[in-house]
Amino acid sequence: VGSCVAEGNRLYFYWFLAAQCLELCIFFYEGAFGEEPAQNGRHHHGAWVSQSPMLMLGLVLIGLLLSFVVCLLSFHTYLATTNLTTWEYQSWDTISYLRGMPQEKGSPFSVSLRENLAAYCCPPWFQAWPQTILARTEDDWAIWEMRDQHVPKLLEHQCCQCCDMEGG
Repeated sequence: VGSCVAEGNRLYFYWFLAAQCLELCIFFYEGAFGEEPAQNGRHHHGAWVSQSPMLMLGLVLIGLLLSFVVCLLSFHTYLATTNLTTWEYQSWDTISYLRGMPQEKGSPFSVSLRENLAAYCCPPWFQAWPQTILARTEDDWAIWEMRDQHVPKLLEHQCCQCCDMEGG
């Protein structure tokens, strides 16, 4: 906390969120459906949840944390698919190189869904697809070139129209 999620660490933050989501799902499942020690030779799966208020409190807390992490992971997945940073998403009109460009037309750095995800989710040394060649500096920072604004085709379908922030 207190650190910006930017190009240098967004890969690690994204996979951290994915790992946290998986971990919280496992903890919730184990807490809700874990096996109670056998009583009279019989196992009761999850029957003891209602008899343990601390467990219930823990499950509520895990559920709240899980919903927060899932929302954050979903938002960063959207940012990854559109090749945006949180700063670009939040401050579009105040950023000099984006000023005057309509946000609904997408990022001027977006290439394709596959290449956006590769640039966002894969470390610089990992070339998942040989044709995805992103120029890099000596320090391994990506060199981004502005192109025509682009929204990946998958995100242009009607199913994503409900996410329109301007309501129409």
